[in-house]
Amino acid sequence: MKDVNYLKELRKEIADATGIDISKKSKRQVSVDLRAIYCRIALDNTNLSDLEIATTIKRSRTMVLYYGNEVFPQVERTNRKVYDIYLCLAEGVSLKDFNKIKHINTKQRLKELEAQLEYIKDLNETSVIDLRAYISTL
Repeated sequence: MKDVNYLKELRKEIADATGIDISKKSKRQVSVDLRAIYCRIALDNTNLSDLEIATTIKRSRTMVLYYGNEVFPQVERTNRKVYDIYLCLAEGVSLKDFNKIKHINTKQRLKELEAQLEYIKDLNETSVIDLRAYISTL
């Protein structure tokens, strides 16, 4: 029962963060990718059988195995955003906290880039430099 509740919370967290209900029929790539991370986490972190996991998302047991073993490695290689969601959920980090951290890191990176831009503008005004050479050093 504890594992079933864990999977309900996991589905709810995915739905809240992405707006996608993974138990509904959809062949959109993002839905398939989210089902894959759900199945991989369920297979790794619960003692439920593949059939029990399948009933939580209204799929067959073979689809759970397919998502977890075949689709998940593709997600890991090709869809960084969904894979980041997997990393958070697998570590038990709330996706709300993850989005806050991601936003803070983006703001920090923007400030760094703005400082670099100002430095380049100053260099351009004070001396003649080869911008291509400078940019290649970054």
